[in-house]
Amino acid sequence: MKKTVKILAVVMILAMISVMFVGCSKILSGKYVAEGDFMGLAGSKTVLEFSGKNVTRTVTTSNILTGESTKTSKGTYEIMKDNDNPDALIIAFEFEGEDRYTKSFSEGKNADGEKVITIGGIDFKQSK
Repeated sequence: MKKTVKILAVVMILAMISVMFVGCSKILSGKYVAEGDFMGLAGSKTVLEFSGKNVTRTVTTSNILTGESTKTSKGTYEIMKDNDNPDALIIAFEFEGEDRYTKSFSEGKNADGEKVITIGGIDFKQSK
């Protein structure tokens, strides 16, 4: 009887640990880049660099009238299930001086086989 209770206790502990790990959110690493261009007149480049739960966002914009400007922000992120759609993921960002906000999130590969994450409908290619 004591042996059965010990085995059940170990099984329950292992079950709780596995549930705990399933609930852990995904961690990204590396640099991801999205670029856009408007007929050569204006453009933007957003770089997201992930390290653990931290993210650095660098946005460079340019146009023919004002030239180029760059802004860098540091913050944190979390990837989680969407409460409204349990099959979907969202990413929540919290940058210094900004309110926390969420966007849709997915990851995969593009037609060229490159790793891509999609945030709010915008594709970010992994940079090497």
